Amino acid sequence: MLALALFLSGPAQAMSLQEAVDGALATQPLLALAEARVAEARARVAEARGVLLPQASATAAVVAQNEIAFNLADQLPAAMQTLLGDQEMEPMLVQPGLMGQLGASVTQPLIAPAGWRVDDLARASLVLTQAERTAQEDGVAALAAQAWLGAAEAHALLEEARAGEQLATELLARGSALVEHGVAADDQLIPFRRALSEARTRVAMAEQGLSAADGALTELTGVDGGADPLAGPAPLPALEAALDSLRRGDLEVAQARVAAADEALTLSHRAGLPVLAAQANARVLDPAPDLGDPFNWQVGLGLQVPLYAGGTLRAQSDGATARLAQARAGQDAQRQAARLQVRQAHGALAVALASLDGSEEGVSLAEAAVEAAKRREADGAVSLMALEQAQGQLLQARAARTQARVQVARAEVGLRVAQAGRP
Repeated sequence: MLALALFLSGPAQAMSLQEAVDGALATQPLLALAEARVAEARARVAEARGVLLPQASATAAVVAQNEIAFNLADQLPAAMQTLLGDQEMEPMLVQPGLMGQLGASVTQPLIAPAGWRVDDLARASLVLTQAERTAQEDGVAALAAQAWLGAAEAHALLEEARAGEQLATELLARGSALVEHGVAADDQLIPFRRALSEARTRVAMAEQGLSAADGALTELTGVDGGADPLAGPAPLPALEAALDSLRRGDLEVAQARVAAADEALTLSHRAGLPVLAAQANARVLDPAPDLGDPFNWQVGLGLQVPLYAGGTLRAQSDGATARLAQARAGQDAQRQAARLQVRQAHGALAVALASLDGSEEGVSLAEAAVEAAKRREADGAVSLMALEQAQGQLLQARAARTQARVQVARAEVGLRVAQAGRP
């Protein structure tokens, strides 16, 4: 992690790298979409669990049908009808023409191998969706880090440009004093005036660059401010330690895909197993028939055994097996790519640190050369042109050091992103 120092430049509030990442994570619309997908996956888990719970339903209906009446006298033997004579018997209503029905049904799966695995598959899908959200958060964090680095680089370039402007101003003032004392000619100040003009141009350009970089950082994070200045680098970590600390969101996604594919394969194997369920039904008729009970109930056990499905079960199993193999291959490839990225980022950081050491030494030598030129110029041993050349070399050395610091900062963030998916 970068060592960050608190700094306030102008009216804008300085923010650390972590503050920039937190701001981006809090305001990025894509993450709201990812969170909605996680909520949907949680709902699917509850839906899958409900398959194993009792299923109850109620029905109500009004049925219009042909009326069926039954006259018992018509069914008696002739002798009995003679005995009855003219006595009439009321017909019995068997099926009314208009009938209301109320019903209820309860079903409880007892043995449902496929249903059990559906619940597990839904949970694995939830884990996968959560891992995908983490990977998206890593992407947003990496984007915020790049914006923060751009703003920090712009701050460093502006500070360097202002330092160059100050140095050019001091040397021009020194040369002007020599001209006033008649030691040097006025035309000898032309290079110093040109250097000061160029330095002021660099300051103006750096200010514009800083404004643009801070604006991009504010747009991404929702925080009105700029980046903290770049501080000294942290020591180079050991390569093996960096490789052992891999914990990226995309690796979690790859692992979750393998788990989900494994659950899908197990589910396909259990799709052909029998299903045992208990069922209870009840029905009430109104008006009640003269024959039969207006209330009927039924309780039973049902066993469903898949015998032949046109080869679809075998095809589903083969497809699930292939998808599991793909997920495992993808996981291996993702892990290999992550380790390669860590190695590359570690190497880039080592090179950047070496370049920074060299640039620091170059600045020290250039500063010593300027001081020596000042002393020799005061003694009359060298001209103002030699002093101007020493000044130009110092400005170049400082610019190289600033770029080296920026590269170290980018390499440090790059290594963190390669290891953990985010800085």
